[in-house]
Amino acid sequence: MELCIDFGGTEIKLALIDGSRVIASGHIAVQGSPADLTAAALEARRLLTEADRSADAVGIAVPGVVEPRTGRMLHANAKYDFLRDLDLKAWSLTAVGVAATVENDARAALIGEVSSGSAAGERDAVLVTLGTGIGTAALIDGTPLRGRTGHAGILGGHLTVDLDGPECPCGNVGCGEAIASTWALPPGVTMTEVFTTDAHPDINERYLHVWGAVVTSLVHSYDPAVVILSGGILRAGDAVRAPIEEYVRAHLWPSLTPPLFVVPPNQNSPSPADSASSPAPRPPPPPHRRRNSDHPDQRHARRAHHPRSLRHPADRGPAGGGAHPPRRRGLDRGRRARRGLRPRDRHHARAAGRRLSRRRRARSPPRCARPCRTGRSSTWRPPPCRWPRSSS
Repeated sequence: MELCIDFGGTEIKLALIDGSRVIASGHIAVQGSPADLTAAALEARRLLTEADRSADAVGIAVPGVVEPRTGRMLHANAKYDFLRDLDLKAWSLTAVGVAATVENDARAALIGEVSSGSAAGERDAVLVTLGTGIGTAALIDGTPLRGRTGHAGILGGHLTVDLDGPECPCGNVGCGEAIASTWALPPGVTMTEVFTTDAHPDINERYLHVWGAVVTSLVHSYDPAVVILSGGILRAGDAVRAPIEEYVRAHLWPSLTPPLFVVPPNQNSPSPADSASSPAPRPPPPPHRRRNSDHPDQRHARRAHHPRSLRHPADRGPAGGGAHPPRRRGLDRGRRARRGLRPRDRHHARAAGRRLSRRRRARSPPRCARPCRTGRSSTWRPPPCRWPRSSS
């Protein structure tokens, strides 16, 4: 049984997970002080006591950058600034008796979705969480992208989408999160009001374009098969998902295969904590998807796997710009001689050629280290006859 703790923006969610089944869950309000840790420890003990079981593993999802080796937070959301450089593994060991696995919340949510969620079985995926900020994570060949210091893949919300945009608290200018997020809204305006009514069409259009530009950059960077759109605003349905997908398809690199866009069915579930205590999954590869074979680059890629005689002349050998060396003339002649034979006869022809080569090498006399006038060694003797002489 796993204890999962998700430090969210407005509340801390806890759940006891047995396989894919939620045994018990709870939540507490966030105060933005060290008292949140005390409250989370008390709530975790209460859940374990009511379940009358002990935790085999603990997973903690936090909204910040986690150092991969130590599990310490290198940078945290302003509300959780007190968690910076705090050893959450040791805190978990003291609170419930088990050392925790600590992970970034967006990356943990992505691991949960590809393990048993809306993208189960996928090995190349990108997750984008839209809400208070823009959280991102990437999975490449079944492995979550972390990088040397844990920053890789999770800073997609800080990609520059407008060089003349506002300054972001991160220090960059024109970040997607600084233009299209909850904290970037004008005072008195809510996300629900923007995307469920027609009161603010300009904000609606700008936010969707910024989110589409961010997702397009992520697809260009990681080439995912699936893009998971998450966050409370996705409860608006196709009013948010469809414009983002349309923008990405319109601005995608021509030879890239458009990814599949999915939205988790329940945006209120504690998916970031569902698998933070388990390593990255290694599911079987997804079923084959049809490639965009009508594009010229795809046709060229297919032609590169055809026999040399079917390729374009420019692809034959280094002289035409290709990567294959020219053929040897003798080898071509032997292949042409065997081309009209049946497979069995071709096998015998090759074997006979190899035997003939070995005989020729065996019959050739050794050369002198310092060649004399005849070119043969002074101690050279003709090889004995292999056939016994007749006694008659």
